[in-house]
Amino acid sequence: YDFCYLPCDFGAQENQGIAFVNFSSSLRALELLQAWHRCRCFGAGTAAISVAPAVVQGLEANCRTFGARLRRVRNPRFRPFFLCIPQDGSSATSG
Repeated sequence: YDFCYLPCDFGAQENQGIAFVNFSSSLRALELLQAWHRCRCFGAGTAAISVAPAVVQGLEANCRTFGARLRRVRNPRFRPFFLCIPQDGSSATSG
């Protein structure tokens, strides 16, 4: 993946229970769907995980949608994760 954002409740300082992940491969997205959709991996009394495609698709679109408005978030723990791949092919992260 090259983008991951877990929206947080700033008051409680906890995740809201949802995540947005942009996969760089449709095969990897399908693998996650098959492995996690309707899974009750956090215990018998917990809700099943629901995996669904987001309205916003692609790294650039996610950067436009989430990047600009979340730059005001000061705590780096609450910012989205972006994987930036420089021209030389090495990887670097930003948030």
